[in-house]
Order: sequence, then structure tokens, then C-alpha cells
Amino acid sequence: MWTEQFKNKEGKTKYRFYEKYKDPYTDKWRRVSVVMNKDTKASQKEAMFQLDDKIQSKLKTVGLKSSNNITVEQAIDEWFEHYKIHSGVKKSSIKTKISSINLLKKVMPENTLLKNLSLPTVNKIFNDFFKEGFSRNVNKEVLGIFKHSLKHAHKSYSDINIEYLNELKAPKETKDYEQLMNEKNNYLEKAQLKQLINYFSEKAHQSKKAHHKRLNLFLSFIIEIQAMNGMRIGELLAIKEDDIDLVEKTLSINGTMLWEISEDGFGVKESTKTDTSFRTIGLTDRSCEIFKKAILENKVAARWNNSYTNRNFVFSNYKGNPFHPNIINKKLKEATKELEFNKNVTTHTLRHTHISFLAELGLELKSIMNRVGHNNPDTTIKIYTHVTKKMEKDVIDKLESFKIM
Repeated sequence: MWTEQFKNKEGKTKYRFYEKYKDPYTDKWRRVSVVMNKDTKASQKEAMFQLDDKIQSKLKTVGLKSSNNITVEQAIDEWFEHYKIHSGVKKSSIKTKISSINLLKKVMPENTLLKNLSLPTVNKIFNDFFKEGFSRNVNKEVLGIFKHSLKHAHKSYSDINIEYLNELKAPKETKDYEQLMNEKNNYLEKAQLKQLINYFSEKAHQSKKAHHKRLNLFLSFIIEIQAMNGMRIGELLAIKEDDIDLVEKTLSINGTMLWEISEDGFGVKESTKTDTSFRTIGLTDRSCEIFKKAILENKVAARWNNSYTNRNFVFSNYKGNPFHPNIINKKLKEATKELEFNKNVTTHTLRHTHISFLAELGLELKSIMNRVGHNNPDTTIKIYTHVTKKMEKDVIDKLESFKIM
């Protein structure tokens, strides 16, 4: 630190204190200064503190900080801020990421410093976490956030060791025969689908309370529409009247649901899951008929139900908000148990049911993927292969009964 004496505009003597620092980007020396009234020891000490604050502030703006006291939690937060700005993902994906981040923070011992991490330490932390029984997807997500956070931190704090990150892997999930078969059979036969639709239609007819009647009626609509058109449940619940062209018999699938409260109510429509998810599909006469019925029910509710706000969502509850998937899946579980289906049926089962129908009709894999908005063929192939193999077996069974001699 050095000092220069000068006179200000009023002619009073002042003292300017200087300190220099190296710019980490240009490797050139820069300087900062403060003005004091006196050049005493007390003034020099105060000037030194102020200059140091200025230097630290300058260095912070270029992202250079000492890694000595940076914790894993800080690194995670810094990465997440960067992720929110640059990833381009939707709000719903951000919300999902937050729950995984909170889980990761619980996994890491409190105030763990980045500089103290090593392969043995991190391996033990994650091996203990993997024993807690979360799904492979959750394990991969949490471990992935940890890796991203450290790689991002390494850009700012080059002294952090990240060489061991490639050695960290989520454990593979071992599936037994029953689990594999359940995945392949995760769709409904036509007879089962009909049973399920009739179950809720009858429930609606028997219900005495208006909101119970509406719930069961709309569940029958939702089940049939999803099984006949194969959209994701979020895409189905995001359908608004303007998305349906009953003249051309087409449906624009252009959004999904973000489950948060807005000024209008609970549930906000946002963009679809991926670019492939944005699509326009053709509708059958039966699908058009169901849409007409649902829209008519909404108009009646808007006219006679004071609790109903018409937000133009086609599949809406007695308040006008889209039905929540948790309610739908809960009711599906109750119904399939009562109907003794002996399988775990969710809204995703209904989506897979549509894929199985298209496979039975002999549509090409690419056409099926386009209709359901898949960009990864893995799931489609599993169901497609299983259904076509079953069809081949049916052909052989029929040939066995066909006797010439």
C-alpha cells in the first residue's frame, strides 16, 4: 500500500491510499484506491481494510475465490444457479431437480469442504446412500448433480481435484423375472380397458354428490382418451378447447402441466417435455365425441356451479382446475384392485396400451413413435416387440387348429 497527498476542490488536504492486485484474466496488475482525511496509523489501518474489500469485490466479479473454505453445498448452489439460467429447461424440470438437490444435500455431511473430498470418502458417502433403497433413476440423478456441481466448481477453483469423478457409478438395478414381465406387460387388453371405462361410468351414474359424479365421469373420459391417443398424462390434462379441431378431427399437443398455484387456480400449462413431444395427431370420431361431451359438461358447470371457474382446460375438476395425476392414479389403483386385474395400472399403462394397439394394427415403429411423441425408441420397442411376438404366437395357435388332412 502507498499514499499520495493532494488537495481537493475546496483546497483541503486529503490522502489517497493505493493497493495493487493481479487481474486473473489478463495477468496484468490493477490498482484500487480510497481517500482518507488523515495519514495516521488509524487511517492507514482503515484504508487497508477498505482496499482489501475493494480487491475482493473486484475478484468476485471475475469469479475467482479461494477454494479453501468452499463447501459441497455452496458448490451445488452455484451449479444450480448456472443450470437455471443456461439449461433452457422448463419450470417443472427445475422443481424436480430441487427435490434431488435437497436429497444430495442430506447425503453429504454438513459443511464438507471441497478440498477434503477424495475417491474413498465420496465412495463411502454414496455407497451408504445407495443402500437406502432408492430407485436407480434417483441414484443416477443425485450422483449426476454431484458430478455436475464439482465440474462446474472446477472451472472457478482449478485446484479442486475432480479426476476421481469418472470412477463414481450408480449401482445397476437387478430385476427378477416377474419385474421384467411386468414391464413388458404394462398395458391393458381391450377387454380390460372396456371393464375399466365401464367401472367409472357406472360409478358416475351411481354417485349422488355432484363433484363425485363429475370425477368418475371424467375419469372414464380420461382413460379412454389416453388409451385411444397415447399422450402423456401431463399432455392430456393440459389440453384446452382451442387445441381441438373438431372439423378437421385433429388435436394439437403443445403443452404439459406445471403443478403450482397461479392467479387463475392450481395448475399452469407450460411447453411440452421435448421438441418431439410437440405434435398434431388425428382423432377418431369416438375421441371427438368424448371431447364434445367433456366440453359440454364444462359449460354446464360454468353456468350452474358457483365454485367452477372456466379456465378452458377440457379435463377439469369441479373448480375448473385440471385433475391432478395423483388423484387419477389413486382411483385407477382402487378400480383395478376391485376388478382383480392383478397388475399395477397407472396413467402410463394407458399410454402403453395405445402403443400396444398401434402395434397390433401393424403400424411401423417410427409412426408409433411420432404419434406418442417418443424421441427414444427403447420404451416403444419393448412394448412393440412383446405385442408382435404375442401376435405371431396367436397366428401359430390358429394354424394349429387349421387342419387340411
